[in-house]
Amino acid sequence: MPKKIETLTVDAFMPFGTLLQFTEKKNDGWEIRVTSESDGWRIALLEFDRRKADTLEYHPHSKESFEPVSGVSLLIVADFDTPDDYRVFLLDQPICLNEQVWHQVISLSEKTMVKITENLEVGCVYHTLDHQIEPYL
Repeated sequence: MPKKIETLTVDAFMPFGTLLQFTEKKNDGWEIRVTSESDGWRIALLEFDRRKADTLEYHPHSKESFEPVSGVSLLIVADFDTPDDYRVFLLDQPICLNEQVWHQVISLSEKTMVKITENLEVGCVYHTLDHQIEPYL
């Protein structure tokens, strides 16, 4: 069944992670929004042109940020216990996923690039969906 593309809002995205934006606690233009107990982290660029997805993944012990750099993409997310009951968001602002959130990105542009920040060592678990996710307008 087709899924509606949702807008990233604090309330809508709360089950999956944090929007990387200031709250009322901002102090002189500075606010820590996400912390993690890890032995290091890494920053990566992910460039992709896939327009369909048939798998989701999660990281058992790492949060992961997705920060749009170029192009337009959709972020697919699902709770740990229900990977086939996913939601689709327009990734038009930076977010940080909680640990153990199923996710995938697909491009609406010819190519899309996102910046990713995650733990230095990241394990991945994959789930094959019972159908392919393909956006349509």
